[in-house]
Amino acid sequence: NMEQWIKFFLVGVIETSKNSIQVFKDIIELRDNIERERFPKLGNKLENSHLLLRQLFKLPIIDIQTCAFIIKSSRTTASRLIDSFIELEILEEYTGFRRNRRYIFREYVELFKK
Repeated sequence: NMEQWIKFFLVGVIETSKNSIQVFKDIIELRDNIERERFPKLGNKLENSHLLLRQLFKLPIIDIQTCAFIIKSSRTTASRLIDSFIELEILEEYTGFRRNRRYIFREYVELFKK
């Protein structure tokens, strides 16, 4: 019975590893697509866009105050950057509030649901 259990366990490890590798590849593809296809439309916001995108891969839910902290800028600048990310379909507002809105990097989050 121990041998069968070990085989079962190892098959699980192999499958989990394959899934993890695919998610990693999908993340790289998403990042490359955003940087190659969407970012060129941002013009002078490019530097802050890269800062924010890097953080979104660590923290896929964000608000304007956190964005301002990340890009070391004002709330107005952060709000404009978030608006640009919404237009590029990178971020999506999900609270429905007029104040204290939060935004999600849904495309990234969905990669982990497969």
